[in-house]
Amino acid sequence: MPAFALTIFIGAFLLFQVQPLIGKYILPWFGGSPGVWTTCMLFFQLLLLGGYVYAHLVSRRLRPRTQAAVHLVLLVVALAMLPITPADSWKPTAGGEPTWQILLLLAASLGLPYLVLATTGPLMQDWFRRTAPGASPYRLYALSNVGSLLALVSYPFYFETSFTRQEQARLWSWGLVGYAICCGFCAWRVWRDSSPVAAPEKAPEPAAVPPPRTHWLLWLLLPAVASILLLAVTNKMCQDVAVIPFLWVVPLALYLLTFIISFDSPRWYSRFYYTLVLAGALVAAAYALFEGADMDIVWQVAIYSATLFAGCMVCHGELYRLRPHPRHLTAFYLMIAAGGAAGGLFVALVAPAVFDNFYELHLALGLIVTLLLAMALRDRAGMTPLQWRLLAVLLGLAAIYGAQQAMATWEVWLRPGGGWPVASGRSGMARWHWAVWLLAALGGGALLWREWRRGRPFNWHLATCGLIGVGLVGLVGALSVQIRNAARGAVLSARNFYGVLSVFEYEKGNPELHYLLLQHGRITHGL
Repeated sequence: MPAFALTIFIGAFLLFQVQPLIGKYILPWFGGSPGVWTTCMLFFQLLLLGGYVYAHLVSRRLRPRTQAAVHLVLLVVALAMLPITPADSWKPTAGGEPTWQILLLLAASLGLPYLVLATTGPLMQDWFRRTAPGASPYRLYALSNVGSLLALVSYPFYFETSFTRQEQARLWSWGLVGYAICCGFCAWRVWRDSSPVAAPEKAPEPAAVPPPRTHWLLWLLLPAVASILLLAVTNKMCQDVAVIPFLWVVPLALYLLTFIISFDSPRWYSRFYYTLVLAGALVAAAYALFEGADMDIVWQVAIYSATLFAGCMVCHGELYRLRPHPRHLTAFYLMIAAGGAAGGLFVALVAPAVFDNFYELHLALGLIVTLLLAMALRDRAGMTPLQWRLLAVLLGLAAIYGAQQAMATWEVWLRPGGGWPVASGRSGMARWHWAVWLLAALGGGALLWREWRRGRPFNWHLATCGLIGVGLVGLVGALSVQIRNAARGAVLSARNFYGVLSVFEYEKGNPELHYLLLQHGRITHGL
């Protein structure tokens, strides 16, 4: 166990230490755009998927001794690719496509060493499963995320400030040599404990039956949505503040922290509590989106970070609840990596091509609630009967409050046109508030009376799911209004690798005050 744990820890540390290192190295080459980090993340996610595919195929197709030999050869070739610093010849040329230039640059300088490190988690856990039958390998996954988190936190606070980029690259290369030694020892353990002749495959135990197809789909969708949320929040922070490693590290560290918490033990994730946390975070995120540049940057970073943590906890907590028997471990991790890569592909390649602004955050928030609703509908055992009742009551109160705010907003919108006969704003809102509470009380009472007349208990599970659906509709409506408000006055909006350029037109009917405004994110470039 210690040898496998140390190898996994070092591999995860190096895997995530190199991400801000290489990202900062090439950032000035491509104009300091947030797209540099998004593209780097896409590369890392694709290579992680490649490493998981390799681990899955090797563990399924090759005998243990052959696995060890093949992996040692791959390690030697990866060491021959050092150092990882890209040559100046890879600097971008005029007219080139930055996304593809970054991907090719990273593949040439870092590709094989990163691919080898990406195999560590699933392959070492599978080897551990073979050498220690009956022991659960899932805590090793949490350990790998601890190593990843330590790498991310230590980079901006220690490595970035204490060493030059060349020194960081040399230290990383020596770390890879140490990793190769540890990995070689694990390969020797597998070689020693395995028979040279393949043993006949045992009949699968009842617990090792293949997972249902819905599980495979959710293994893909849950990490995909978490990945979209991670990159969307990172883009939002970098657009509003600055493109610096610290703002790359904070979201990614929170993302990894949710993996650590979720995969360490099932007791750390409660659907009841995190549904409430997510609801509060979504309200705060919607408020921050409406406020936009008027909100203090520190508050924006705090709110979006909290939203990322809550959303990823829901995704990864539900993902851990769906974990399979260790026999299907590599397939499980392969689907997680595929979901992460799919999210990265969407944000880095698809979104800039189909959206004229940064709408990935809006989309991710809606998708998380949709997945939560789907999980609640399919898994009634995810909460106790008391928790279903409490959650229904709390969500019901939140829905009533949301309806009140919506009524008040509509009243303000309609009043300038003379549409509503109200005596004053305050009295009009008060009447609507009382009306909403009265309708909610009558509706709830009618439902309870109906179930009592039928002689059966009230279906709190279905009521809770219905309220989550109502919340989803309200969230989509609020985000749609925010998008419309943000685009008010825009006559042209275009998005590419470097961000969003928008042209706003004001005072069109007044020739003396008429003007056009060019904005790049929060920056006003001129009139």
